[in-house]
Amino acid sequence: MCNWKKWIWPGILATVLLTALAMLMRSGAIEQDLQAKALERLSADHDWAQVALDGRDLTLLGVAPSEEAASQALKIAEDAYDVRVATSQTTLLPVADPFTLSATKGEGGNIALSGSVPSEQIRSAIVEAAKAAGSGEVDDQLVLNRGASDGFSDLASFGISQLGGFVTGKASLVNSDLSVEGVAATADDYAAITSALSGTLPGGGKLAASSVVAPAVSPYRLAVETSPEGMVLSGYVPDAASRAALVQAAQAVSDQVTDNLELASGVPDGISWADAGNFAISAASRLLKGTAAFSDTVFSIDGMARDAGARGAIEGDLAGALPAGVSVGSSNIELPLIDPYEWRFENMEGSAPVLSGYQPDEGFGAANLEMVTTALGTAQPVVNNLAVGQGAPAGFADAAAVAIRAASRLHNASAQITGTEVTVSGEAYSLPAAEQVRAMLDTGLPEGFTGNHEIALRDTAGMATLGAEECQALLSSFLKTNSIRFESGKANIQSISFGLLDRLSFALKRCPTATVEIGGHTDADGSQEANLALSENRANSVRSYLVRNGVFIGRLQAKGYGESSPVADNATDEGKAQNRRIEFTVIR
Repeated sequence: MCNWKKWIWPGILATVLLTALAMLMRSGAIEQDLQAKALERLSADHDWAQVALDGRDLTLLGVAPSEEAASQALKIAEDAYDVRVATSQTTLLPVADPFTLSATKGEGGNIALSGSVPSEQIRSAIVEAAKAAGSGEVDDQLVLNRGASDGFSDLASFGISQLGGFVTGKASLVNSDLSVEGVAATADDYAAITSALSGTLPGGGKLAASSVVAPAVSPYRLAVETSPEGMVLSGYVPDAASRAALVQAAQAVSDQVTDNLELASGVPDGISWADAGNFAISAASRLLKGTAAFSDTVFSIDGMARDAGARGAIEGDLAGALPAGVSVGSSNIELPLIDPYEWRFENMEGSAPVLSGYQPDEGFGAANLEMVTTALGTAQPVVNNLAVGQGAPAGFADAAAVAIRAASRLHNASAQITGTEVTVSGEAYSLPAAEQVRAMLDTGLPEGFTGNHEIALRDTAGMATLGAEECQALLSSFLKTNSIRFESGKANIQSISFGLLDRLSFALKRCPTATVEIGGHTDADGSQEANLALSENRANSVRSYLVRNGVFIGRLQAKGYGESSPVADNATDEGKAQNRRIEFTVIR
């Protein structure tokens, strides 16, 4: 008979061992399952948390960013399925007060991060923001601390994102105060950054300091272009306030202003860019079209002035009103084209002779003045109202000279040029004078010009007859302020003196009973014999002219005195000019 005790006890022992092993293995699987479920629930908002399981008993571990976070994580662990008891052995992050963060962007695009973050999740978001704002490596020196404001993450990411528009710069936080500084990469970046910082900041933050520098450019330019369509501003200004001021100044002188200005640093040393801009706007406002521009400290202007006065004002400013530190590079200012181009000369009794209308240049007006003064004398200074203007037709100066010579031979004379049409009116002092004036206008004008004339004859009828003394006074008054001119060394009378001789002949007709000596005089140059002959020939030329214009030859005596009766010092040119003269003397 077998002994059952020998074989049953080993079987019982094996069964017990296998059962214990099975229970142990099941307990490990349960703990792993509970740990995975707990961590899964915690990972969404509490990735700092870890758990340890002893059967179904859970212990919460880790460094919590706050007491509230630790409590929330413990509650999530307790709610995990099959967890029997959850206890906390968490610790808290140290408190940072103030809570600061700094992001610095270097020239290579690298960004260095320092300061505090409240969690690894926020650290990751900030590092990603730094990567997006830079073009190099991100040096993460951030540490975990408590004390961040509720909106810290949004505010920090916003500040760091501004570095994307900087060449170099820094964004820093002190609690909820944001400071931004640096040099913008482009004008658009500058505008975008300043606009973003001027608005409401995310996360309840406030702007503590902002020092955003526009990109540096060289040369530093500013241009003001004007035309009938309006004024266009382009180039650079250092800040938004300067831009607004220049636009306002332009709007004060132009109804239509286009602002193409860009913000940039680099204003040259020693110059006020506001003064420079206002100077350019003022100069451009005097142009019909053209450009006034600065390149650093050099000012240039090119275009067509509104009129001669505007051009004169610009030239005056260039000569004496430049902003401090500014020099003139180039100046090319044309005058507007006048169409039709008009010019006028009037010589009315009782009034000063007047020149008016347009002249192509100042030299033209000076020549007109000299010609009128030579023809009429200096009794009344000529009023010159000519304005400089472009558009004079070819031959205009010669046409004006013919008009002056013609009008200077008439009483109450008017001469006008409109385009290429010349019109002269007035009263001639004799029939030959009238015919000569008409001939000048019919055949003496330059090619392309046409002449019109309205010439009447002036008559002595109705005028009082003059006695000897009155006749002498009248003749002397003409020669006191004028002189009869001859070709050099000859007895030929210059045509510019025909008007004076016409007046003298008309005056003599008012003295019908007077006998008049025409005396010729010379300076002391040359021999006495030659001077005597020249003076006599000149006196005879004058008598012949007067006779042709209606004065009875028997009333005129011509005599030459040579150099024998000087009235001034022959040692000077001025004295010689006074000695070369014709005198009229009433002898009975």
